[in-house]
Amino acid sequence: MGTVRTAFIALALLLAGHAWADAPPADCDPVDGITSICGLVAPEDIELLPGGRYLVFSQMQEGLGLSLLDSRDDSVRPLYPPGATQAEPSWGDAACPPRPADRMLLHGIHLARRADGRLQVLAVNHGGRESVEFFEILEPRQDLPVALWRGCVLTPEPFFFNDVVGLSDGGFLATNMYDRNAQAWDAIRALFGYESGNVQRWRPSSGFETVPGTAARVPNGIAIAPDEKHFYLNAYLGSEVGKYKLDGGNPVTVLSIARPDNSAWDSRGRLLVASHDDRLRAIVDGIPGSDGGPVDLRFRIIAIDPESHETEVVLEREGAPMGGGTVAVDAAGHLYIGSYAGDRIIKFPLTIEP
Repeated sequence: MGTVRTAFIALALLLAGHAWADAPPADCDPVDGITSICGLVAPEDIELLPGGRYLVFSQMQEGLGLSLLDSRDDSVRPLYPPGATQAEPSWGDAACPPRPADRMLLHGIHLARRADGRLQVLAVNHGGRESVEFFEILEPRQDLPVALWRGCVLTPEPFFFNDVVGLSDGGFLATNMYDRNAQAWDAIRALFGYESGNVQRWRPSSGFETVPGTAARVPNGIAIAPDEKHFYLNAYLGSEVGKYKLDGGNPVTVLSIARPDNSAWDSRGRLLVASHDDRLRAIVDGIPGSDGGPVDLRFRIIAIDPESHETEVVLEREGAPMGGGTVAVDAAGHLYIGSYAGDRIIKFPLTIEP
């Protein structure tokens, strides 16, 4: 979700009498068996590294880069902070300028294997430049994982990307939410049924092209099937999750899911979708205040079977310890859930009934 905030502020002007109020400061005590991992800033997207121990996540504040969470003790440390070692840029666009060392503001991320077996994280960046940044993850044998910056692709005008998935050919798919110069206007139009964006595909050999048939109302999260034959697009204001063939065209299947944000595959091969199942007024009320605390927005984590397309509500929460969940990652017997706002990731034990 992230910078959809600007657009929702404009939507709020349509709601007469609305006034913002900061939520009371929240502590990090367990609530209903749910643990909070605090001291973070809007940890919007999460990926699980091979081996199941470490999770990589983005934080939506300039300069924080990529962070690493150890599921054994829930400790957090920088993975790619400002000033980190960088390799020679060799992935992405050869025309990519040097990285903005201190200003990266990372949004949606995706972990994938390249064709040569090397592990990469792609990250949508809004800090210093609009871009998709390429990182290589060196897997540890004894010590911690290491991240090296490997290059970028600049986001062309007027696109504004939210999420990204890497492809084995070295390219990627990215969700173009709306015109970056008309975010509020496009979001208002989308509220009334107009399509605001689409999916863009970037190939190393030919650059960007619009994936046919993907026009949607505020495209948000995107997920790629393990065999790369299909991808799943979350239309936030369209309240739909569409399954598409990689080359586009009309969706194979469309599921009705309230305001779907990000998606991640779980250990059972299901797609976990974070859904903001609440009234629009509640979403506007959930725009982050200035205290940095979590929001109360009700959310659901919904599992989709990729074959039968049956859905199951895995978790539904509202209020403490955190609302506004944007992604759920299955790791070490828990769901780790991030948010577009607030100071924490929450950890939900899968042995507890929702």
